[in-house]
Amino acid sequence: RNRLQRIDVVNRLLAIPLYSGFAVEQLYHVADLARLVRYPAGQIIFRQGEHPDGFYVIDTGQVVERVIGAVPGTQTWPKYLTAGSFFGRYSLLNRTKRRATAQAVTDVSLFRFNADAFDWLRELQPEFEKALTRHDLLGALRGIPIFSRLDEEELKHLAGYVGLAFIPPEE
Repeated sequence: RNRLQRIDVVNRLLAIPLYSGFAVEQLYHVADLARLVRYPAGQIIFRQGEHPDGFYVIDTGQVVERVIGAVPGTQTWPKYLTAGSFFGRYSLLNRTKRRATAQAVTDVSLFRFNADAFDWLRELQPEFEKALTRHDLLGALRGIPIFSRLDEEELKHLAGYVGLAFIPPEE
């Protein structure tokens, strides 16, 4: 029974771009580190100012990150994130308190990695470390004519559903 659950986690991780640099054998170890946690819509996952204790990857559902005191128009807050997206990395990378509050918008299932597991993943796979870098999705979406009629809030929602893919020329 445990073996089937582990295989299910590996199959889910294979669909997440963040783990594309891992070999399948490595993903079995990653699956052992992951804890599947669920939050109902509206529940706070972590609060701005708390000490970081984990890194999260969304399996299903939507999460919003908000900053209390963010100046409108100067930052990309709030951030809407959906399946395949990740959050909670900044504070772990920089050893700082949480800079935002994360809340479930819908019922969510998350893969949670504690701080030690997060550090181990970064050491194990250099591609994972590179994939943790956030790209300017809002800037990219603003430059696409089909999205030119969307306002800033709509673009932020859309950014939670898309990602950038970098495909080598030979593929």
